[in-house]
Amino acid sequence: HAGLLNISQEKMSKSIGNIIPVHEAQREWGPNVIRLYAISGHYRSPVNYSIEALSNAVENWKLVENALAEVQSARLEDTSSVGEAEEIAQREFHEMERGLDEDFNTPLAVGALMRLVRFVNRTAATGKLSRQIARVLEDPLAKSTWIFGFKLPEITEEERAEIEGQVEKRSRLRSEKKFSEADKVRENLKRKSIELTDYADRTVWKKVAGKSS
Repeated sequence: HAGLLNISQEKMSKSIGNIIPVHEAQREWGPNVIRLYAISGHYRSPVNYSIEALSNAVENWKLVENALAEVQSARLEDTSSVGEAEEIAQREFHEMERGLDEDFNTPLAVGALMRLVRFVNRTAATGKLSRQIARVLEDPLAKSTWIFGFKLPEITEEERAEIEGQVEKRSRLRSEKKFSEADKVRENLKRKSIELTDYADRTVWKKVAGKSS
């Protein structure tokens, strides 16, 4: 971002003493949230640093994380058409590229990414995210996050197997109505930055990026 950075509608300036050091902002919000906040405004335009703006970036980043987790964990086998998903994936990815080609219009590009993200999450929430549809959506979604410079936590195969084992254990405990023990499993996973989303027939997990990444 090359434009002015304002706080309380006033330019950040060392002489005024109203600056927010990057390391403090990162500790508070995390690098991915700061990236999303910064690119939500045009690089030559003023951007206002505010709790509201950063909180909105937090919510949008959570949607991105969730969409990535959904396409990576899709298990439903479905022979229905993937035409709509292909059309939306291609359209939004091309719209994102068009925004970046137009004087690095990141607000337009981010808008396209968020529309794709919301489509993924909406499809998953309605139980229609099959393996086939997920494959169509995963590539443009992963490419988009890479282009924007978002850094996602790496997971080894050993760690993945351990997490999925714990998730299966929790599901079994819940089916046996041992909710207290199931809650302990969830808390143990949370301490390892693993968040769970429960559906009627499945549980989706994701490893969230730390604020110091």
